[in-house]
Amino acid sequence: MHDDKAYVLIQYVHSIEFVQSLEHVTDQEWCTAISIGKWTVAEIVGHLIPWDQFVIDKRLPYLLTNKPLPIGPDAHALNEQSASLSRRLSKQTMISQFISTRNHLHNKVQDIANEYWKTSIIIGTSTLTLNDYLIRLTQHDLHHFAQIRSALSKCKLEMEDLS
Repeated sequence: MHDDKAYVLIQYVHSIEFVQSLEHVTDQEWCTAISIGKWTVAEIVGHLIPWDQFVIDKRLPYLLTNKPLPIGPDAHALNEQSASLSRRLSKQTMISQFISTRNHLHNKVQDIANEYWKTSIIIGTSTLTLNDYLIRLTQHDLHHFAQIRSALSKCKLEMEDLS
C-alpha cells in the first residue's frame, strides 16, 4: 500500500478531476441510482462534502495534539441530510461545493509537516497512523467513484439499447 503524503494528495487531485468530469453527464445520469434502492450519482457526490468538512474541522486540528477528538456525527443522519440536499441543489452547485471543499482538504493535508505522517493517532478504539487514516478515506472515494462509473456505464448502455 502507498504510504506517503504524495499519494493522498494525488488522490485528492484525481477526485477533483473525476467529479469535474461529471459536469458532462446528463441530468438523467446525474440522478441515476447506482443500483436499485441505492443512492444516485448526485447523492454520492453530495455525501462526500460534509465528510470532507468533518475531517477539516473535527479531525485534522485534533489528530496531532493531545486533545481528545470530538465525537463524530451520526453517520446515517449526516448521510441522509446530505443526500436530501443533493436532490435539491443543482448538479453544478454540488460539483462546485465538492471541488471547493476537497481543495480545502487538500491544502490542509499538504500543510501537515511530513514528520507527522507516521504519527500514531487514536480514533475510538483504533490506533492507526495519520497516513493510514487518510488513505482509508481515499479508498472510500475510490469505492464510490467505481460505483458511479459502473452506474453511468449501465445508463449509457440502456440508452443505446433504446435507440
